[in-house]
Amino acid sequence: MNVYPHFVDRFPDFDSLAAAEEWELENIIRPLGRSGRLRQLLALITSVRDVHKSVIPRDLASLECLPGIGQYSARSVLCMAYRLPVIMLDPNSFRLLSRACNINTSKNRPHTDRNLIERLDREVPPDHPREFNLALLDVGSTICRNRTPRHELCPLVSVCLRLDDERSQ
Repeated sequence: MNVYPHFVDRFPDFDSLAAAEEWELENIIRPLGRSGRLRQLLALITSVRDVHKSVIPRDLASLECLPGIGQYSARSVLCMAYRLPVIMLDPNSFRLLSRACNINTSKNRPHTDRNLIERLDREVPPDHPREFNLALLDVGSTICRNRTPRHELCPLVSVCLRLDDERSQ
């Protein structure tokens, strides 16, 4: 079953989602293999309904205060839903940027480095933030892979620092 169309048909707006029975939500999301997150989803729905009057917040701080929403998810909502120019930095997109743009950090989990993220926010094109982030995610996960990068397909091969390192060895 394709979950998303069924979900949207059944819950066309936030109020219908907030009124859903727990068993019904569980039945709908079961094919995703995420039933263990049901309580978190219910807490999120309740918080948006009660605290934000059934409107998903448009600011990072409010989103990050919602149950189950971390920095990456909050930034994804801002970019994808509200088309705001914020970076959606995950390990794959960081790897791509570090190789192509010589972007580094001392953090073990670079995608959580707030200073780096704020700096990269300024690089997101304001007219096309979704396309920019989706391109980074796509190239970072399918072409600029960790162990076996596919240089022959990479649109950034001419500036790839890893390739330069490999050539010098």
